[in-house]
Amino acid sequence: MNKTMITFAVVMTVTILLTWVSVAYAETYDVEISSTGFSPNNGTMNINHGDNITFTIVNGTTGHELSNPWLGGENFLNYDNPSITHSFTECNSYTFTLDYHVDQLNVGVENCPPPVVIEVVPTNSTTTSDISDEANAGTLNVQTAPIVVDEVPEVTSTNNNSESANNETLGLRLQILQVLENILTILFGR
Repeated sequence: MNKTMITFAVVMTVTILLTWVSVAYAETYDVEISSTGFSPNNGTMNINHGDNITFTIVNGTTGHELSNPWLGGENFLNYDNPSITHSFTECNSYTFTLDYHVDQLNVGVENCPPPVVIEVVPTNSTTTSDISDEANAGTLNVQTAPIVVDEVPEVTSTNNNSESANNETLGLRLQILQVLENILTILFGR
C-alpha cells in the first residue's frame, strides 16, 4: 500500500471514530407542544454540542406551526407528522417559536469543541521574500504562522503603490507553493 492510501485510511478511521464518539454521548431532549406552548419551557434551554431536541405534539389532532431557525419558514406538526428532531452540531443560539409567537424557546448550545488548528511547519521557520522591480523597490514580508481553519493567513506589505497588489499575489503564491511542498515532503519523504 502506498503512503497516500495509508494516509487516507487513517483519516477516514479517525473521522468515523470521532463521529461515533460524538453520537454515542449525544442526549435527546423531549419538548412537548400543546395549545399553551412548549413544555418544559422556562424561556431558555441549554444543551451540549451534538445533542438533539425532539419536538412532539401532545394532542395528535391539532396542528402546530414550529419555526425552523436553520431553513426559515415553519415545520407543520399534526396527526400525520407528530414530531420533528433537530440535531445541534453548530455552536450557536437558536430561537423556536410556536404558532406565530404563542410561545418561544431559546436554545443555547454549550461545550463546543475547540476550533481545529492546522499548523504548517515549513523547512525554514520564517520566510522573507524580497520582490523588487526597477520602478518600485518594495519589499513584501511573508511570515509563516499556524493556520486556523476558516481563517486566511495575513500578508503584510510595506509598499502602497499599484504594484503592491502584484507583489502580494506573488508572495501568497510562493507561500502556497511552500506549503504544498511541505505536505508532499511529509507524505512522500522526498
